[in-house]
Amino acid sequence: MSLIHKITCVLTLSFLFVLAASAQTNIIKHTVQQGETLYALSQKYAVTVELIMQSNQGLTAENLKAGQVVLIPVSKMAGADCREMHKVKKGETVWGIAQKYGVKVEELVKANPAMQAEGFKLKKGKFVCIPYPAEAPVEVVVPEAGAASVVAGNSAPENQKPATAGDALDCVNVALLLPFASTGPEGVRCVEYYRGFLMAVEELKKQGKNVNIIALNEPTNADSITSEAEKIVRHNTHLLFGPLHASHVTKMAGLAFKHGFKMLAPFSSKVKEVETNSNIYLTNSPEDMKHRVAADMFVQKFKRANVIILNTKKANEKSFTTLLDARLKASGGSVVFLDEACTDEELLAVLSLTSPNFFIPDANDKNTYQKLLSRMKQIRTNYSEYRTSLFGYPDWQAYTEKFGADAYDADVYFFTNFFYDANSIATRNFNTDYQRWFKVEQLSIYPRMAMLGYDAGTHMMKALLKYGTAFAAQPIECEALQSPHIFAPAENGKGGYINNSMMLIHLRPDGITEKMDCR
Repeated sequence: MSLIHKITCVLTLSFLFVLAASAQTNIIKHTVQQGETLYALSQKYAVTVELIMQSNQGLTAENLKAGQVVLIPVSKMAGADCREMHKVKKGETVWGIAQKYGVKVEELVKANPAMQAEGFKLKKGKFVCIPYPAEAPVEVVVPEAGAASVVAGNSAPENQKPATAGDALDCVNVALLLPFASTGPEGVRCVEYYRGFLMAVEELKKQGKNVNIIALNEPTNADSITSEAEKIVRHNTHLLFGPLHASHVTKMAGLAFKHGFKMLAPFSSKVKEVETNSNIYLTNSPEDMKHRVAADMFVQKFKRANVIILNTKKANEKSFTTLLDARLKASGGSVVFLDEACTDEELLAVLSLTSPNFFIPDANDKNTYQKLLSRMKQIRTNYSEYRTSLFGYPDWQAYTEKFGADAYDADVYFFTNFFYDANSIATRNFNTDYQRWFKVEQLSIYPRMAMLGYDAGTHMMKALLKYGTAFAAQPIECEALQSPHIFAPAENGKGGYINNSMMLIHLRPDGITEKMDCR
């Protein structure tokens, strides 16, 4: 085997904060409000803390004060992205770094506005944005043992065409169409999703795989996406992530059908085109499907349990408890209904000494959960002869850290199609890599957007690389960090595919978090 191999796949990033910095910026003056931190500013404007500090000489997290005016380098939509971030070593110069990465000094300075300041000096340990060369893409030769290189360009290679059904792909053409430039929460979340996707690309590069990407900013709901659609077609796309806005979904679904590429809706569970278009995939399944899968899992796992469904004032999960009641009764299970404010006497009348007792509220909100944890503590203390557990919903994982030991003491189970396990080695490694790449922490939301992007990207790209466009019925060996993707055909069998993965999470009284079934 040759000691070198040629990497000719082109990574085109027409927009985005690839490694948390962009080559062209606008400077915004922000007046610091009481309680604001550098991290909060970085999240608000989707830039790194490092870049904010570089744009404000002497600024640190410790000396940031309310009323202070801070310069924020905000990316322009048309800006080129960073190929990677270079950590400055002792003795390095701007010219030397430019030579190392094959870019012009002018390009490097343009990509790093701080370099344009009078008296600027490189400092050891600081990070420099390395832009893509302005020239047309060229062939790159790299050591075979090293990580695969990626070259910037303006279009997909001419000889890279969508594969025929059933053919493995040498290079996957991926397009992303999401509202990256949105100033609201959706923009920040889409940026984080994309960052996780890029980390998946990096892992595939290490395995010698090639991925060709074009990332496009999705305009607002009412705006046309004709320009973006044309770019996606010219890219010879195999796989599209997005769009987000419902008004754009129909057009892109039609385009996917016409040109034969796969379209993954990463967030919405309400994409009607999945019922008729075999090229549509949904990461997030509709609520009724989640409920059916979760109810069937419960019945299979706890068929002989004594189930006590608690009626609450909120009752926003009534559809699930109604379905579970029907499923349990059809299988010969035991179900009783009580009010959440029932007396101990009413409770004791329905508890079983010979079977495990599961309390299941018909609400998933934080207040209901907290009240039930307190009640469960009382029950398990006063009536320890009974085996009691609490069963609930995906939302509960967001409160586990806050409620701490009470959740474990209550022997809580919940079903979920994603699970952020902060204590797993894989999660810790991912968080470390994410902070190293982007100089910020992930948003503290559920699910974690970067991990969602990583899991979706890994699954879909591996599927295409191994099986080509006819991968739907094939097994994909892919260990998810947070969000498994296990696709099943839409119910009518005539459309696309919906992710119907589901897990049961058990917070055991011994303090161990157990991931039980995963399908």
